Amino acid sequence: MHETVLEAEILTGDREVLVCSEKKNADLFFGLNSTTGGVGKVSGDLEME
Repeated sequence: MHETVLEAEILTGDREVLVCSEKKNADLFFGLNSTTGGVGKVSGDLEME
């Protein structure tokens, strides 16, 4: 089974908590899903499909 992340809450290096998805903070959302990563730490709930 393959699950898809729809939304994530991350903690940035500046200690700011951001919600990111395809529509909210999309650059961070796609960065979390990239092979390079390193944009923040997932700190809360993930919304998955």
